[in-house]
Amino acid sequence: MSGTGPFTEECVEAARRSWTPRKGPRAASRVRLFRDFVPEHLIFGGHPALPFLLVTPFVGWLLEHAPTHAWAPAVFLLGALSWTLVEYAMHRWLFHFPSQGDPGKVTTFIVHGHHHVSPQEPSRLAATPVQIGSLALLMLGVFQWTLGPAWMSAMAGFLVAYLAYEAVHHIAHHGRPRSRLLRAIQRHHLAHHYEHAGAARWGISSPLWDWVFRTLRPRADALRPERADAPLP
Repeated sequence: MSGTGPFTEECVEAARRSWTPRKGPRAASRVRLFRDFVPEHLIFGGHPALPFLLVTPFVGWLLEHAPTHAWAPAVFLLGALSWTLVEYAMHRWLFHFPSQGDPGKVTTFIVHGHHHVSPQEPSRLAATPVQIGSLALLMLGVFQWTLGPAWMSAMAGFLVAYLAYEAVHHIAHHGRPRSRLLRAIQRHHLAHHYEHAGAARWGISSPLWDWVFRTLRPRADALRPERADAPLP
């Protein structure tokens, strides 16, 4: 990479290294990605509540206008289930894509790697508006093509499950859940960050697809040499 372009030297250097989590107080420190204010703070950073403010009104509109057929609840649940698979697939094959060369490494670092380096940094925990909008448009097209008029119920289920993912992901990093279920999900996700160094457990809101694809444990050749051990709650 000739120079660092719009990216900071800190970002490029971090992208070249393994995504070893920072420990202690530095776990919440922010890796500055961009030199300019707009992409750094307005596009790739924001309040964890932002997805709920953007998505909830659209979900309400979908539910109000969706066809009221007997099978609408089943289609809603199908949409919610499809989110869990999309979440797993993106996390495993897109966010952890083994990029070669600086451009690819910087891209994957900006998309996801920064979260592994600073796992407790709150302002980059949620998806950005660009990410939310792009995925929503893609899935809207998929549901319209495959389900016809029922697409609204499926899209509503997909987005409700997405918002549940955002809430669960925040709890996994910043919460002290009392329920046994949420504690189990929290342990599952933190093991992805620390015990397995990003090489297994790609389901975040649910371990369902890790069970299906048998990725609760990494392959012997998948673990990075820099395993970052940390106590799990």
